[in-house]
Amino acid sequence: MSDPNSVAAARMRVSASAAVTEAFHEPRFSLRWTIARILGTVWTPKKLGILAIILVAPALLIRMITSIYPFLATAWTSFTDSSAYVQNPVFIGLKNYEQVLGNPATQKALIFTITFAIASTILEIVGGFALALLLNAKFRLRSLLRAVVLLPWAIPAIVSALGFRFIFSQGSGILPTMLEYMNIHIDWLTSPLWAQVAVIMANVWRSVPFIAFVVLAGLQGVPDELYEAAKVDGAGWWRVHSQIVLPLVMPLMITMGVFMIIFQIGTFDTIYGMTGGGPGSATQVLPYLAYQDAFIGLNYGRSSALSMILFLLVLAVGVCALGRFRKFEVEL
Repeated sequence: MSDPNSVAAARMRVSASAAVTEAFHEPRFSLRWTIARILGTVWTPKKLGILAIILVAPALLIRMITSIYPFLATAWTSFTDSSAYVQNPVFIGLKNYEQVLGNPATQKALIFTITFAIASTILEIVGGFALALLLNAKFRLRSLLRAVVLLPWAIPAIVSALGFRFIFSQGSGILPTMLEYMNIHIDWLTSPLWAQVAVIMANVWRSVPFIAFVVLAGLQGVPDELYEAAKVDGAGWWRVHSQIVLPLVMPLMITMGVFMIIFQIGTFDTIYGMTGGGPGSATQVLPYLAYQDAFIGLNYGRSSALSMILFLLVLAVGVCALGRFRKFEVEL
């Protein structure tokens, strides 16, 4: 029997040869003629494996330069005393990690980072599913509403953060002024608890449209026959969406939930624009502390240690979520 790789390679050469032969009959200096001349002179390996390596190598090299090398460099820097004030950094082991983890500010920031990511994700998934159901309904001007709903996601995070800073600011903010008319006084950006609530609300407002459109794509894949069969059986709106629609889109929502948790663990632009980590250190998160150590304190070793702790946190969330998702798929 002939080797399948040899047969496939022969077919590729025949197809390429036919294409080159056909293209050579094109008018000279046309695009197809130029490509044919190049293909006719370029050496191609006989084995498909070697050809695949040659084609993938440039992309793999770029990936290593832009991703793997910075990660390894950050990991090494976290074990040194590198800073703007040290010309020749030396290896100091785990001292940066001991200093970071022993700092109460880091512990507080770690707790709020997890709280911020989980609370935001839960609210985004619930709000995104509800908004997706609305956008999936049939009514006039539905296309216009879908375009308008997507606007918060299109606005840069720092711009929306500055907008919410104005909305929540005491004295001139829209929301505090409206609440004052109802005799409700809340110090949104000066109270630690309410400042945390405010940044979570701003983050949810920006991310809900993205979740809604992803879930909407899943809802549009639900066959109409299921809705019709449920109506024939006498199922109401709640039973249809809780027992039929929700289980069908649940894998998609779990995937988006994991993605948003990982994404929001590394987010600090909304917090930076709204509160700057304040009041005090109430809204500080790990990425913000790493930013402060690197660009304000100029302590690159400690900033790298915070970055590696952040990486381990994201890795742990991803592994646990992947295990739970596989278990969920098996149960389905």
